[in-house]
Amino acid sequence: MRKLWALPVCLALAACASDPEAAPADDRPGGQAPAGGAAAAQAAVVLGDRPVLVTSGAGTAAFEAGAKLAREGVAPSSHVAVQTDVQALYAVVLGQAELAIVQADVWQAPEHEAARAATIAGKLEARATIRLANPAQGVAELIDLQGAQVAAGREGSGTRQTARAILAAAGLEPDVNVTLVEGPGGAAAPRLTFAGGGGGGQGLRLRAEEAARLVEANPAYQVEQDGAAVSVALVIVARRDLAGDTKLSSGEQPPAPLAGAPMRLRQAGATLRLAAGPDLGTYAAAGAGIGRASGAEGGLPAVEALATAGSLENLALVASGLADLALVQEDLIHECLRARPTSPLLARVRLVAPLFHEEVHLVRAPGAKVGRVADLRGLRVGLGEVGSGTLLTARRLLRAARLGPGDLRGHAVATVDAARGLGRDLDAAFAVGGQPLAALRGLPGDAFVGVPSLAPYTDTLLVGESYPGLPEDGVPSIATRALLVARVDLEPAVAEVLVRALFRNRRNLAQGLPKWGELDPASLEQAIPGLELHDGAKAAVAAGIEVDEAPAW
Repeated sequence: MRKLWALPVCLALAACASDPEAAPADDRPGGQAPAGGAAAAQAAVVLGDRPVLVTSGAGTAAFEAGAKLAREGVAPSSHVAVQTDVQALYAVVLGQAELAIVQADVWQAPEHEAARAATIAGKLEARATIRLANPAQGVAELIDLQGAQVAAGREGSGTRQTARAILAAAGLEPDVNVTLVEGPGGAAAPRLTFAGGGGGGQGLRLRAEEAARLVEANPAYQVEQDGAAVSVALVIVARRDLAGDTKLSSGEQPPAPLAGAPMRLRQAGATLRLAAGPDLGTYAAAGAGIGRASGAEGGLPAVEALATAGSLENLALVASGLADLALVQEDLIHECLRARPTSPLLARVRLVAPLFHEEVHLVRAPGAKVGRVADLRGLRVGLGEVGSGTLLTARRLLRAARLGPGDLRGHAVATVDAARGLGRDLDAAFAVGGQPLAALRGLPGDAFVGVPSLAPYTDTLLVGESYPGLPEDGVPSIATRALLVARVDLEPAVAEVLVRALFRNRRNLAQGLPKWGELDPASLEQAIPGLELHDGAKAAVAAGIEVDEAPAW
């Protein structure tokens, strides 16, 4: 249901204010707040009769605004909570949602020029507030934080974006002479915490000249009179393609890339930030392996793995320069290349190496009459989190089975939650990841449903070695590849050493995640349309790649 109704509705939202006391609402008729609270928003319908409105999670001003709009029925949308503003913004850009409420400074940030594939459709009276809270002893002014750790929320969050702007207004360059961390946990306690909402504790205050510089740089900011907090406008972002098809026609060239779009400078020798995936998933395990392989080789910075929802969020982080490396599904690259709004994103990333295949899983609840994808009509189906590659793949399979909006009740849930919900909240669920997926290992063999061939996926089998109880000849499925990609400006020498480290340690990596055994030097010479091989990877190929040559860990 992607029609012109959304734009006038969004414009009407400009008059609505957020209610701080509003309870989270799900997509039920009348907007009743379920007992599950914030968790219900995570499980809201994302493929049904109504488009999707995404916001950051419970406790944020954006979430409360979205919950209020959903409860009042102002916007006929399912309300889904995600982790960060960047995730919400790019869910719209990459077609997993129609509407998002995000902080204006995130939308306006130069590194998110790629997000201009969406447009501001309305503004809210509600504002997000970021407070300078809990300074360490001896910190009287922001400039005293030179060389310190500062807690500023998760990468991609509105709090992190605003914190960077506040520090810059005080003459501090984030990620250069101030280290931003997610929270207080770590080797050293942060000397300042930027907290969203009401944040407590003793706070610092911006000096008058710092406040003036902040507002001059971006009028979306307002500084409280005492300088102890900064608020920022919330905006509603909508997909530009609501009025029609934006797929490229056969033979049509993609739009010009965002070659001139700025990315935040990564300091030489700084920690490599890897956008990985959800905890306990294939990407989290692969990210840990990449960090260990890089640490085993000389000349490489340490690798910091960031927990994310998956492929879509990962591509957004690396394309905007908020991460140096990312793990993404290959079918996401195909999908981005096909659409006008998203194909320019690919100019901002480079391929480091194809890693291994990820199998597509379709599982059913006991008693559910599901023997093929088409049988999902009318059922409750887990499709993966917003921001994940699973959601992308599931939607492609549903389209191929001629199932569209309103034909089933799709839920945005992670694989581990989908497995737990089978038979209770869900009749079936999709999952994408290297077999065996730990979350699915306990399911009976007859829970696994065959998945038909679909271009450009690779035909494969789910096997009993991965999932006890499967037939001897396995269950037919399809697979996409996990790709390691890098921001376009990652130093070639770093990419070259990283490629060498992965192949030299392939045997070691496979001890922790058997899928690493599929790492193949020949894959570096196979073109992936729309994704150019990084110069550092090209240099590694030209010099010759050693495989399994590193000492055992």
